[in-house]
Amino acid sequence: MRTAALLFLSAVLLPACNQFMPTQSVSGAVTAPSGAVFPAGATVTVEVRDVSLQDAPSTLIGQVRITDARAFPVKFRVPFDPARIQARNTYAVSARVERDGQLLFISDTRTDVLTGGAGTTADVNVVPVQR
Repeated sequence: MRTAALLFLSAVLLPACNQFMPTQSVSGAVTAPSGAVFPAGATVTVEVRDVSLQDAPSTLIGQVRITDARAFPVKFRVPFDPARIQARNTYAVSARVERDGQLLFISDTRTDVLTGGAGTTADVNVVPVQR
């Protein structure tokens, strides 16, 4: 009897839970110029954003923070809800590296993903921030 009840609950509840869970991702690596050293104790933040509207702020689609990176390149996987993706919109992935709240590296070029022929993998180049 318990087994039947568990199977019933699994059949009913798991699909309902999965519809709210991200099931796709954008993956790749954060790279830096040759010779750049990854700062100890830094955090890498990678975001996927809807950048369709030029006169409005972009919309966050997915984000990941990586705290255990030791060197460039830093591999990433950003989960997102595919229901939020519209074929006519434009999406981009960006990255930044910070330590103790100070910005050290940032991506300075747009890297498109997901639509318009772009896929779900992308390497994002970051450059040192001038102080």
